[in-house]
Amino acid sequence: MASDTNFVQAAIPCFDGHHDHWSMLMENFLRSKEYWLVVESGVREPAKDAVMTDVQKTELEGRKLKDLKAKNYLFQAIDRPILEKILSEETSKDIWDSMKKKYQGSSRVKHAQLQALRRDFERKGGGRGRGRGRGDQGNRDGSKHFKADDDHYECKGRGQDQHFDKSKVECFRCHKFSHYHSECYTKLPNDKEKGEKSNFVEKNEVETLLMAVQAHKELAADVWYVDMGCSNHMYGSKSSFSYLNEDFLSIVSFGDCSTVNVMGKGDVKIRTKNGFVETISNVLYVPDLKSNLLSAGQLQEKGYIITIQQGACEIYDPNRGAIVVVKMSSNRLFPLKIKSVQSCLMAEVKDSSWLWHFCYSHLSFGGLKTLQQKNMVTGLPQIAIPSQVCEE
Repeated sequence: MASDTNFVQAAIPCFDGHHDHWSMLMENFLRSKEYWLVVESGVREPAKDAVMTDVQKTELEGRKLKDLKAKNYLFQAIDRPILEKILSEETSKDIWDSMKKKYQGSSRVKHAQLQALRRDFERKGGGRGRGRGRGDQGNRDGSKHFKADDDHYECKGRGQDQHFDKSKVECFRCHKFSHYHSECYTKLPNDKEKGEKSNFVEKNEVETLLMAVQAHKELAADVWYVDMGCSNHMYGSKSSFSYLNEDFLSIVSFGDCSTVNVMGKGDVKIRTKNGFVETISNVLYVPDLKSNLLSAGQLQEKGYIITIQQGACEIYDPNRGAIVVVKMSSNRLFPLKIKSVQSCLMAEVKDSSWLWHFCYSHLSFGGLKTLQQKNMVTGLPQIAIPSQVCEE
């Protein structure tokens, strides 16, 4: 009779991009190891002033040990490039929830993807066949009310969930109601001879992806768009990276099922209007990207404060105050024009007064002039007090 200890270790399900199937296999695997409860509910830390008994301490340590073992299985099941994108890896519950949020997708994205697949299927003639099944029973996903015919499908965008009544909104341009100033299409008598173009644009929105494209203009390499729906900074010019790790390869997917390749990740140095050189770190290099994207979420993780009000997006640094103020464009985007700085930099100071000011650890120009007038330093030239203020 074989011993009870002789058994085959179950293989750990590796994540292959299909989250629904992988999560089902991984949940069953963790249940068999009796670790699923700690993954599902997490480890609740007691309050700092709480007094615990020996039994409670033992139970807490046991849950923490199970959490570490569950994390070990998840680390073995998920590849390194995917783990690098997970923001929080403190507990197994954090990893599980992050994978679910990133790869399972919201119901609205699934809704749009399903509709696109159905329309593509029927456009190719797949829906014209005559079957002997049970009618709409195949629509187990609740999509039986969808119609792939473009003539009968009405895309409502955000208005499908929320509707704002504009009947009491007054336009400050024509003083009529039910529209904003930016949407005004009324031609006024005092318009210029060349004619004032209307800002009203009729749109058919399908909001599955926040992406800005300017097809009629040549895209500038120094223009970034502050994007609230972008998970990571993205840049399309390889020459502007001060540091680039080309071993980092990944894929960026959009709501319309299209994908682009990520060919690296690195840092981009920029020069602000006040002359400082800042570094934007963890920027994805996407060669096929048509617009450079600045992730608002990634900026908030770095400690910056972002506010949008009165037609402007302001980025604050808690220590230095407002560092960027971006005005909203006519198409409701926030383009930020900043110059990138190459990795090789050279500093040149033409005014000798400033050069001596820097050499003496930012000594005041009055002090430098005193040193020169009293011949306290040999070789110190005539010091001219500039009108500018040292920013350092």
